[in-house]
Amino acid sequence: MTSGFPQASLLENVRFSLTYLLPSMLRGLAIPLPFWAEVATRFDTGRGVATVERLTERYAGRPVMLRSVLGQTLLVLAAGDVRRVLESSVSVYGMNAAEKRRLLSPFAPDALNASPPDLHAQRRPFNEAVLDYGQEPHRLAERFLRIVREEVAAVLADVGVLDYERSLAAFRRIARRCALGDAAADDTELSQEHSRLRVDGDWLGLKVWNRRRNARLRASMDGRIQRYVAAAEPGTLVSLFTSAPREAETRPNGQVPFWLMALDAVRIAVFNALALLTTDPAAYERALAEVRMADTAHGPGTVAALTDLAFVRACLLDSVRLWPAAAMLVRVTAAETEWYGETLPIGARVLIPVAAHHRARRLPHANRFAPGLWLDGSADADWQMNVFSRGGAQCAGRNLALLLGTASLAELLRQREFELLRPKLAPDRPLPYGINPLKVRFAVRGTR
Repeated sequence: MTSGFPQASLLENVRFSLTYLLPSMLRGLAIPLPFWAEVATRFDTGRGVATVERLTERYAGRPVMLRSVLGQTLLVLAAGDVRRVLESSVSVYGMNAAEKRRLLSPFAPDALNASPPDLHAQRRPFNEAVLDYGQEPHRLAERFLRIVREEVAAVLADVGVLDYERSLAAFRRIARRCALGDAAADDTELSQEHSRLRVDGDWLGLKVWNRRRNARLRASMDGRIQRYVAAAEPGTLVSLFTSAPREAETRPNGQVPFWLMALDAVRIAVFNALALLTTDPAAYERALAEVRMADTAHGPGTVAALTDLAFVRACLLDSVRLWPAAAMLVRVTAAETEWYGETLPIGARVLIPVAAHHRARRLPHANRFAPGLWLDGSADADWQMNVFSRGGAQCAGRNLALLLGTASLAELLRQREFELLRPKLAPDRPLPYGINPLKVRFAVRGTR
């Protein structure tokens, strides 16, 4: 039973739903939507962080039981409890919460990240093998860096303003070429089908009237992916399928749509990091100097140069800390667990409010750009800092995302000078709690 856990009051339940859950969901769980992303950005003024901190103070950091729009949920507040959940096996804290399954169902129902524990065990080794989890750099890094350099140069050619649409098109070309091959470079229809299905994913299964249309889109998208897999080009992720471990329910092709969505999130992180750098002169100069030194030592855009870009990588990581792709990590218990003398039954939802932990007022860097956290090890030592999750459920594509994100940010700095037009940020003012990724715009000047 869960009756022994501290129970949030009605007011606390309502406040958490309105100030934390609602902005997170409106922002777009699978893809940002123009109107709702702007509403969420305007609404998210730190009230959600304040709500979580009130709960932490009132319940002395103990987990508290909430009743929200997601159902009955154990909210994890203390770093030690976060560590306990994330270090535990997915056979205890699974990733297959109902809302996550509904989110991915339209476009990636077989994805690792919503698989129940038995299927997770079949799909995780495949994802780790193809994405080179735990290996730096990825074995295909040389080709991937060449793709990044070509596509960044193309998007910056004869452009005065770099906006969402232009940058999204370039980064989706990068994603398609890396995952599926050069033959997919211009397959914008694949990305459009993928995006339309993700829009329905944001509705968490409520948009039932689109099911027939979605079935047609899924069939078309899956068919396109299968054609690239069948004719796999060397140097692509799909070319590694044949050598990766698989079992009956691994569903290799079914992992691709999730990877494409994740690489959209990399683009957002890159441009948030560029926004931070262009409004912090000291950090900007440090990043430029690091890129120049790496280029001089190893040659621009090389794998060896990339390994010397520790500060640029830290800037990328801190942009994700400030504006995480997922504001919460949700797990569901696959076994009974003991918490402070109470038993949490099978099927209980456990929620870690990542965004609130990253911006906790106890942190001196809560609302400022602090890439140094990722250089001195303090962010890695704090279990409330979770930009790629941790433990056995850590993002299998973490290292690949950091490779492509760091390379893209470095390439932007290498090729042009930028001025942030929107949003307005300043190093001497607290950073906003939310940024609408659809509205980020840069003036592009000069050639380096």
